[in-house]
Amino acid sequence: MDDKNINECIDFNANIFIRYELKNYSLPVNFWKEFPAELLPVVNDQSQWKSFKVLNDDCSINDVGFSSISNACGGVYSFVVISNVFTHNQKTLLYIGVATFSDSENLRSRVSSYKKFIRKELYTRDRPFLSKCFHLWKDYLYCVYHEMPGEDTKSIEKLEKELIWAMEPPCNPDQEGYEARSKGRKMAFGG
Repeated sequence: MDDKNINECIDFNANIFIRYELKNYSLPVNFWKEFPAELLPVVNDQSQWKSFKVLNDDCSINDVGFSSISNACGGVYSFVVISNVFTHNQKTLLYIGVATFSDSENLRSRVSSYKKFIRKELYTRDRPFLSKCFHLWKDYLYCVYHEMPGEDTKSIEKLEKELIWAMEPPCNPDQEGYEARSKGRKMAFGG
């Protein structure tokens, strides 16, 4: 079997795996209603959110996009899949993350650390579900981020936690309390 056929087989099997894992994915409307009102202006101000496609057209990592992120602050970021069909309505949130600002971390370095999940050789290692999702949809993967200069760590982490709880992205099951809350929702709504 040549490399092309092996890659097609891996992609096919990953697609089945991911569909199985996402079969109970739903829209948590009740949690949207609980989202803190004071954070709505932050998350809904589109002018504060920037985005870029993770890969260039030649399938190389978009280093220009990654380097456009500030290294002088923390912030919140997400990875989304955007279809090339019906682009204004077809966006799927995969993951939400946070970066604090310190001597050892900033928004650019944190987001850039995800480049490794695009590389095929790391397909099943660290965070296997996330790496499978990233690899399978790498041609449609975008990073969306909000730079938050001057914000303290507690404020940035609160925003990330509330976004994860409200949106329940499928690649964030390790959030504290997420599993219990998700199970409770599934039991209450038949998921």
